[in-house]
Amino acid sequence: MIAHAPSGLPAELEVASGHELHALCIRRVLTDEDQQELKKFPENNAAPWIKKFSDCKPYGEAIKSAKTVSRTLLPENIVPRMAIGTVETTGPDRVGIHRHAMLEQLFLGLKGNDITVLADASRANLKEFSILHIPLGSNHGAEVTDGKKLYYVWMDFFATKAGQEWLKMHKPVVDAKP
Repeated sequence: MIAHAPSGLPAELEVASGHELHALCIRRVLTDEDQQELKKFPENNAAPWIKKFSDCKPYGEAIKSAKTVSRTLLPENIVPRMAIGTVETTGPDRVGIHRHAMLEQLFLGLKGNDITVLADASRANLKEFSILHIPLGSNHGAEVTDGKKLYYVWMDFFATKAGQEWLKMHKPVVDAKP
C-alpha cells in the first residue's frame, strides 16, 4: 500500500495490536515552482491519497523482459517532480542498462529481493529492506540469477518538471482477457 499526506495536513500511522508495520516516510521540500504546480492539480492535495498495491496500474518498458511486472505506485503530479513504482521478476532476468540525466533514484528492496545492481563501474547486492542510491546520470541496471527474486521499489526524484517526460516510456499493460 502507498499513502500520500497532503502538504500542510497532519499525518499519523497507527498499527493494530499484534501487527507489524514496515514503513518508509519521505518528506520533500517543495520549491516555489513546486507550490505553483500543486495548484494545477488541487484534487491531488485535497485529501490523503491511498492506493492498495493491487489497484496500482501495471506497465511495460523496453528495458525489461516480458515476464517482468512493473507497477506505478505514485504517479506524477501527486507530489511535484516525484514518482514511485515497483519492478518484479524472477531469475534469470535483468533490467537493461540505461541512463536518465533528469532524475536521481532510490531503490528499496522488497521481501525476497536478492539482486545485483550495476551503476557505472560499481556493482552492489541489494537485499530486502535495503536502500540504494542511483546517482543522477549514471548508467545502471539490475540482474537477478536463477532461483532468485528481483522485487524493488524505485523512487524517482526529478530535477525539473520537464524531466517527467521520462515516464512516457512506461507503456500501460492492456489486459487481453475478454
